[in-house]
Formats: sequence, structure tokens, C-alpha cells
Amino acid sequence: NSGEVVWNKQLDDSSGPIPRNTWASCSPVADENNVYFAFGTGLVIAMDHDGNEVWRRDLTELGRIGLQFGYASTPLLLEGKLYFPILCGQWRTDVQFDDYHDGDSYLLCLNAENGETVFHHHRPSDAIGESYDSYTSAVPYHNGEGMEIIVQGGDYTTGHDPNTGEELWRFADNLDKQRNWRLIPTPVVMDDLIFNAQPRGSLAYAFNPKNPDQRDINSTEWLFDSRTTDVPTPSLYKGKLYVVNGVQKTVSCFDPKTGEVAWEADVPDTRRIWASPAIADDKIVLMGERGSVVLASIADGFKVLSVTPLGGRNSKSTAALTDGKVVIRTTDKLYCFGS
Repeated sequence: NSGEVVWNKQLDDSSGPIPRNTWASCSPVADENNVYFAFGTGLVIAMDHDGNEVWRRDLTELGRIGLQFGYASTPLLLEGKLYFPILCGQWRTDVQFDDYHDGDSYLLCLNAENGETVFHHHRPSDAIGESYDSYTSAVPYHNGEGMEIIVQGGDYTTGHDPNTGEELWRFADNLDKQRNWRLIPTPVVMDDLIFNAQPRGSLAYAFNPKNPDQRDINSTEWLFDSRTTDVPTPSLYKGKLYVVNGVQKTVSCFDPKTGEVAWEADVPDTRRIWASPAIADDKIVLMGERGSVVLASIADGFKVLSVTPLGGRNSKSTAALTDGKVVIRTTDKLYCFGS
């Protein structure tokens, strides 16, 4: 309500540059008891809501988590468990680019109550070079009978048993074996379909993981062959899918069942968009790299309501929407706008 600092704790003292990133790129997740913080150093720390440390783990005990631009996957908190997709190449001077392997790629699950390992499941891949790297987050998917954990990266999307990490199926999206296809946007679940974007703004598509005939990019529910997102994760709202092309500074509204584009619009007065779109109350909030925030109505097409320059170059944070408020973090300030 006021922005007053309730508590402030230093949790780690690691330093050093990460290109285009920070040590705190993973968003925190919370339940009624704790808030869980993951850092690019490998530290995962649970704090209660009064700022007291409950437990901590160093994920590097289980292997390397380093990616070229730093670890950035927000943990998935689901039914008392924390899921971490760690999919990366080696990025060491003693390993040649084409010699990277999948030894550092796995799906990790921790008990949210105490931080103990539930499972540590290797995820095989035959990607090449940078294509091993994934900055995405795991997402839940209900297959009609039970829950699965969806992970995308290393040229594949895979479904996993939430209790064991066992792989249930996989979908291949890099049949040509591109070598620099690091992946950033997280998959979006749309009823029976999963929406994915190929790396670097290439093809976008949807597939049904329950259909055994849809297991690679040549057998999808639908395919969109124009450039879409490279970094921002799309948003699903009221049966429509909203995809931001941060390089071309456009936003597109898709029918998620057919892939048909209802409309496409230019985002005004902004530089490249790294942040994902936030949507509520038939409005979309978009923040550009220079801290310019665009609020637009999407009730009937795209109608700009306001453009607010906040400053703070290299701002990349997605807006948080809560109780009629919009909370925005630039590189140097925290803002709250009310209705």
C-alpha cells in the first residue's frame, strides 16, 4: 500500500558481471508459509514472510547450472514441491562449442518445506552448442488424468511425471539442428494444447501432447511461419493468446486453437521489449528497455491508453498486477500505480 520496506536481508554476496542479466533474474515464488528465492549462483533460499531464513540449498552441489547469460529459470511451485529445469551446455574454455553435451541438463525437484531433494532426473538431449541452453521455466499441464511437468529446451519439449521426473513424451522442434538456438520464452498451456516459440523469433506453433502423431515440428496442431517472440513469454487471457515481438516492437493477438491472427499492432514510444506482457481488466501492460510503460486496451483490438516514461535504461522486468494496482520495477526504482 505504501512501498515502505518491511524487511531487507542480504542473502548472498556473490558479484561479477553477467552479460544482459543479473544474479537475481529468477522471480521469487510464494505460498502461505514461505517465499522462495533462486539465484544465478545456484543458491535457493526459503524465507518466511517476516524475513527469517527457513532453509537454503546450493544447487551446484548437484552439478553446474551455469549458462552463457546466467541461470534465469523461475522455479515452479506446485503441491508443496519446487521444480527447477537446468538445461545447459558447458560454456567452459576447455570444451569446444561443438563438443558440448547433455551432462549438465536435468530436471530437479525439491521439497518446499525443507529443501530436500525429491528427485534429480537427467534429461537427455542431442542438441549442438548453444542450443542446449534454456532460460525457460517449467509449467504444469493436466493431461485429463493427472498432472505433468512441461520442460522446453535443448531442441525438445518434454513431459515429466511430477513425482519422479520420469520422461513421459518428447516433441522435437529443431530438426535442422541449428547450433545457436538458446531458448528464452516459457511454454504456454492452452487447454489440451501447448504453445511454443522456436528460438530467436522463429516459428511459433501449438501441439497436443496427448496426440502421439504430434511429436515434431512437422506435425503440429498449427504453425505460424512469421517472426514472433525471442524473449517475452506470451500471455493467455480470456481465450486469446498475446505474443510480443520485442525486437520489432509489436504485439499480436492469436486464436490459440487455430493460430489465426486476430490483430497485430505496433507498440509506441519504446525501445526493444524484454519484459513479458501482463494482462488484466482487458488491458495489457508492456515495458520497454528504457523504462517506458505502455498501457493499452485489448477489449476490441489494440488501443493505447497511456505511455509513461519512467527512465531506468535496460529495464526488463514484467509488471506485477494485484488488487487493482500495477507494480513496476525499473533498474533503479519500484513504482506502484493504482486505478
